[in-house]
Amino acid sequence: MNQPIAADSPSASNPIAAPIVDAAGGARPPSIIAAVTLSGGGARAAAFGLGVLQELKETQFTWDGRQTTLLDEVGLVSGVSGGSVLAGYYAAFGDETFTRFERDFLLVNFQASLVSDLTSPGSLYRLSSPWWGRSNILAQRLDAVFRGTTFGELRRKRTKPNLLVTATDLTTGAPFEFTPEQFALLCSDLDSVPLSRRSLERKFRRAVGHSVSEEIRRAHLERAKQLLSQTDFAMPQVAAASGFTTATRLGIVFQRELKETPTEFRRRVRAAGKAPRT
Repeated sequence: MNQPIAADSPSASNPIAAPIVDAAGGARPPSIIAAVTLSGGGARAAAFGLGVLQELKETQFTWDGRQTTLLDEVGLVSGVSGGSVLAGYYAAFGDETFTRFERDFLLVNFQASLVSDLTSPGSLYRLSSPWWGRSNILAQRLDAVFRGTTFGELRRKRTKPNLLVTATDLTTGAPFEFTPEQFALLCSDLDSVPLSRRSLERKFRRAVGHSVSEEIRRAHLERAKQLLSQTDFAMPQVAAASGFTTATRLGIVFQRELKETPTEFRRRVRAAGKAPRT
């Protein structure tokens, strides 16, 4: 079960100010601010990102009388898609990335294994469920890559760099960052969440009966419904304030989920006199 926010969690008292992963005891020189953002694009993006990290590691310089490298001064590593796999791996295992990541991830023929899994009897049965798809099979393969490491373990290590992993809600187009404040909105503790996406989704589904993306979509829709019924905001304002990228995306999701447009919903609620306008 996905764990509720613990009393000693960084999200408990002030989730907005909580760090994603604690820095190394304030040892970082304040005059150096460095971050690495790894783009998406599957294994090719991860391979390119690995080359970038290697070059940063090999770039040495002297700072405040000590020898260091550009990579050692990076305070934040972030990524999406294939870049997030490398970002999470480096945050979890540090310099071990340069000797193991290629073997653990880049040289693994995920495509061939996915095709094999897709045609296996067990997968064919699970694929008949609307809650199971190719991404779940890929996530199974990624479980072993992170060796069960959780976000809380990264935080307790108190080593650089901080980690920021970002996903996208394909329904709304809105980003979802794996941060304490985002999980606080779900009344969940990020510390207990494994880096593996499949482990997160499995725990979350057991706890609430549906996926993380479905819960995010539900929250976005409820907020949009509230704004439509209680304010005179224009559609672009409603979309922006409820987590949708555009008014068009808001309309598409409304039509698909509620079988009516946002304008029709507003008129119906107003006609019923259910909510005051502000």
